[in-house]
Amino acid sequence: MSRKRIYPDMNRTILHNLILAVVLCLPSGFATAGPIIGITEPVEEIALAIPEPGIISEISVEEGQRVNQRDLLARLDARSHETRQKIAAMKAESKASIRSAKAELDLREKRLKKLEQLGVGNTNPDELARASVDYETALSRYELAQEEAAQAVIELEQITIEIERRILRSPIEGIVTRILRDEAESVGGGDTLVMTVVNLDQLDLIVHIETDLAEQMARMGSVMVDRVGHEGGRYLVSAAVEFVSPVVDASSGTRRVRLRLENEDGTHVSGVKYRLQLSAPSS
Repeated sequence: MSRKRIYPDMNRTILHNLILAVVLCLPSGFATAGPIIGITEPVEEIALAIPEPGIISEISVEEGQRVNQRDLLARLDARSHETRQKIAAMKAESKASIRSAKAELDLREKRLKKLEQLGVGNTNPDELARASVDYETALSRYELAQEEAAQAVIELEQITIEIERRILRSPIEGIVTRILRDEAESVGGGDTLVMTVVNLDQLDLIVHIETDLAEQMARMGSVMVDRVGHEGGRYLVSAAVEFVSPVVDASSGTRRVRLRLENEDGTHVSGVKYRLQLSAPSS
């Protein structure tokens, strides 16, 4: 009979608690009951989706590729949108209807002024009234042509926005770690993940420690850490204390502390264990 695993998959928080659930006795200084170990994780890890549904026409990157902010990652088929964009651009750029309406307006205005200059006694009242109506009509047509031109510009902007929403760009500078979809594959919009980008230039090291020690670390501002299994080597580094949780976990009596490791040279790896190097202060 085969054995079944009785433990379900655990999320990162539970995993940290299991690895780091060390109850520390601190009568003074930095004396601890055991090693304090945390796991590194990216300072930024973003799962990306394309907001609009459609067919992926291009995947522009590969897994492991470094990207800059706003770099193109993928795009959906947007041929129909691009056709509409060209038509809208032609309308937005065209000034023919405005010029035609303006020419008619000038003509009607000139005729009206000429009749008005002749005076009431020298002008047929019906002809003057008709000229006035023609002028007002031409003015309305000119204003309408201007409004339609402005509307065409707005329509062009709207279509451009729709096309941009079918393009996936990197929100950060980082590395593509997973590509979850292929070209020609259909996606359903914002709930369909396409790829993951992480920033590894800095790493967070999460530890759970006794509250008194957490407060002392916060006052120090930094602490030395070393990679488990590679002690005393190139992984020994100072980590800045970025955050100390104000909440104490009731089950373990510890507080969550986030340390920050600088990693622009790529020395450190995400997802590995690091031990805090703490020594008791000299008496």
